[in-house]
Amino acid sequence: MALPQPALRSQLAPRVESETGYGQTTGKIKADMGGRDRAALLGVLQDLYASDEANRAFLHARFGLGDDPLQPYKKTIDRCLWPNVFRGQQTSVSRATGAITKYKKALGDPVGLAELLVFYCERAAGFCQEVHHEDMAYFDALMRMFEQALKATANLTDKVQNGFLARLDRVRTIGRQLSNGVGEDMDVLLSEFMTQDEKSGWRGPVLRVGAAMQAMLFAVVVALIVWRFNPTLRSGALFLISAIFSVAFYFLWIWVFVERPAELAKKLPISGTELRRKGKNFTIA
Repeated sequence: MALPQPALRSQLAPRVESETGYGQTTGKIKADMGGRDRAALLGVLQDLYASDEANRAFLHARFGLGDDPLQPYKKTIDRCLWPNVFRGQQTSVSRATGAITKYKKALGDPVGLAELLVFYCERAAGFCQEVHHEDMAYFDALMRMFEQALKATANLTDKVQNGFLARLDRVRTIGRQLSNGVGEDMDVLLSEFMTQDEKSGWRGPVLRVGAAMQAMLFAVVVALIVWRFNPTLRSGALFLISAIFSVAFYFLWIWVFVERPAELAKKLPISGTELRRKGKNFTIA
């Protein structure tokens, strides 16, 4: 008589439970490595270095070996974002972003991380322009990396930051030639970043002082126009009119030119992200 399938399966292959979790495994490895001498540890490092290219890239980045520790990661990003389409190679956003994640684990130097993020944007935008690649998931990944690249430059020195921003501005120029509102989204992100940077740095106070001077100038002009049509007004009334319009013009100037430029840009045509989402839903439907 044949056994029922579940019973047969249990007899043939009893279930094996995992004996250790990730934390327990790493704990055992640390304990084992702690008991080894220096020569044994160097031997393990040598074996790891020789076994895999990713290990070599990790160790180069961690210990600053080679002329350019970023080169292996750039090579992966370039291959995954700008493949040779004539050889049938495919793009791989996950592998490209994975290379950046591995560098962050290996070293995570802020300048090096910003370099990889900006390089990602350059290669992705260049590939889309070169071969007219219009994959929406690829566009969305490019926008996420563009935003991360801007954030990565925030705490860098002015000279280094300006170099990265100039390269991202060229990426934005390419983005304006792409479809699905990529350039418009980059305009908004860059505008938001520059506004935040101006508010947090020395540019913020300078802009506010300039706004106050402009507001007082416009207010005086308004007061003079009122006095021209009503010359019997007393100086106190003219001063009050000037003060009221100074405050009004100041807050209007700050709102339009400092606080909300990105928000105003979003009120123009539909954003590229929303356009790509709608296009994807339309295609699926």
